[in-house]
Amino acid sequence: MDEKTIEIQGFTFRMIERDGVRFLESTWPETVPFASLSVIAWRLLELWDEEPDIPTVTISDLSRVTNLSDKDAENLGIFTSRIAAKPNHFLAAWFAEANPSIEFTLRRMVTALTGSDRGVFASRDEAHDAIARAIAR
Repeated sequence: MDEKTIEIQGFTFRMIERDGVRFLESTWPETVPFASLSVIAWRLLELWDEEPDIPTVTISDLSRVTNLSDKDAENLGIFTSRIAAKPNHFLAAWFAEANPSIEFTLRRMVTALTGSDRGVFASRDEAHDAIARAIAR
């Protein structure tokens, strides 16, 4: 199992490959520097493209985020759509453990993008359980 961890402007990106699937888990800082999101997005896409043929799952932990405005969620949605269009994107999971206001904003954002909030979870454990079920199919 290969593992790589990178920190960029308060974000932590952890990439693990297991059983032929790559897991790219991001942990978001308390304050999201949306003015710097393009740099973060560029680095994430660079990580993504290191292994373009491996099915990839993204797991985003926004538990520490204190504020996510509608405009920030819209910008995040644009970037998320770009990731979802990657041919090796398998699924995305979002969670904001013990942070109901951020979870609510994530549910609205994901529903606007996909028509469903199925990719948003209340906890890391719920997200990982759903991912394991999807991979097992």
